[in-house]
Amino acid sequence: MIPDIGEIEGKQEPTVYLHYFTGNAHFYIYEFDGIDTMYDKADLRYLPDLPKYRTLSLSNLKRKKWVSDT
Repeated sequence: MIPDIGEIEGKQEPTVYLHYFTGNAHFYIYEFDGIDTMYDKADLRYLPDLPKYRTLSLSNLKRKKWVSDT
């Protein structure tokens, strides 16, 4: 089970539970609220100034066709 939002705070090396990727975009998922919000570390080669850790919307990934509904 993926930890809820806020559960990994303070951990030096949190576990990656999901890894979504497409082309040069990689999303390492650490937490999930069970509905739509995930906490991730993004590695986007084309956006090097993007914050390392941030929240991410699962519905946004689906809308961009990076994640399927199945």
